[in-house]
Amino acid sequence: MMHSGQSFHPNSRWGILKPLLLLARRKTQVTEIYPVQNVAAPPQLHESASADVYANWYHQGESLANQKLYAAALESFDQAIACNPEATDAWVFRGVVLIYLQQYEAALASCARAIAIDPNNQEAWLFHGVALHRLGHYQRAYRSYDQATEPNP
Repeated sequence: MMHSGQSFHPNSRWGILKPLLLLARRKTQVTEIYPVQNVAAPPQLHESASADVYANWYHQGESLANQKLYAAALESFDQAIACNPEATDAWVFRGVVLIYLQQYEAALASCARAIAIDPNNQEAWLFHGVALHRLGHYQRAYRSYDQATEPNP
């Protein structure tokens, strides 16, 4: 924990915690780097079989990520995205996994794709900021963090 007199250093462990603390102000509880949610298949999937396949890949990726099996989780999210390229949650969680794999440019691209699909997705903006922060683009990162804390319309 930081004490008064300590400064925030962008490359310290606080670098990734800063956006989580910002988001926590807007949510009642943040228990993990990315809160586990019961994610139903996105409504744009019309065939129940496709929706089930998407949900299975997504939940497998979520489970693997929570077990810190990030490479395997990435493959699962890629499969979920192949089932539904407009699935914002899969793009965001893919970005989170890529952050853990220290593939920040790829994480940034995944989060940017999620933002293109849903510009009001707070988690997409949050992890977009984390990726920018890890790449050393601090001003841009803080703009993304600000977007993450904006109320949805």
